[in-house]
Amino acid sequence: MIKNQKQAGGARERLKELLAQQAELESKKASLTPLKYKVAIEALNGFIEELTNEIKEYEYLDKEEICCIPEGDLEDLPHMLIKARIARKMSQEDLAQKLDINAQQIQRYEASDYESASWTRIVEIGLAMDLNIEISEIMIYNARPRFILPNNMNTKEVEAGITQLAKNKSLMSI
Repeated sequence: MIKNQKQAGGARERLKELLAQQAELESKKASLTPLKYKVAIEALNGFIEELTNEIKEYEYLDKEEICCIPEGDLEDLPHMLIKARIARKMSQEDLAQKLDINAQQIQRYEASDYESASWTRIVEIGLAMDLNIEISEIMIYNARPRFILPNNMNTKEVEAGITQLAKNKSLMSI
């Protein structure tokens, strides 16, 4: 992910280099075996496509009027914060100034995808950018289901039944 103007400029330069390599490879196609050419061109095209997409995403965030970053998982929050900063037309320096910290600290946070930032700092960053972050739901996986027991049953009887089922299941798998 491109996180600032400097990286965007570097990515554009790298894309030019990759396109030149692609043209050079095309000119040498006749001297390569079909397999070598195919492997080389597919790898090069993959890099070009990935870098092009990153540049387009950065330019879209930087140039367009965006009001909403698409939802994601909690693990996507660091990239969502970076995208929001870019969409807000804020540089890392602008954000640092609002938080009254050094710009290098924002660079470090973003370089590590906010791994070193405390939850409190992440909340402060969201507030400094005037973000409205909504958590629509929390899914709990591997949770033990809860049963409503009939009036005439108690939990010990249910646990005994579960134990018996587990034994029968293990016998059936022999």
